[in-house]
Amino acid sequence: MEKRLEGAKVGEILDITLPPSEAFGEFDKDLVREIPLDYFEDKDIKPGQFVRAQTLDGSILQFTVIDVSDGIVYADFNHPLAGETLRFKIKVLGVSDEKPPCECGGGCNCQED
Repeated sequence: MEKRLEGAKVGEILDITLPPSEAFGEFDKDLVREIPLDYFEDKDIKPGQFVRAQTLDGSILQFTVIDVSDGIVYADFNHPLAGETLRFKIKVLGVSDEKPPCECGGGCNCQED
């Protein structure tokens, strides 16, 4: 997105289309997994539900439930917008030469040249 905004002027209206490769990536069928329903404390899991779960090692996983059948939860670990082309209509309200704050929360110098 940033590349598409470079050189834009205040007041300019941009129509930006991002293909999956420039947004959240292509849908990856290998990121659809089968998880035994017994692994979940809450057994009331339904298709379409977005789930945040903590693994035994403390990692947080997020997925969308595709189906629940015969004691198996079919979990899609793709980003919800994976495989989608995104379109934005943007009006430029201001322009700055300042670098944006670091995505990691700052203090790491990863934005330095």
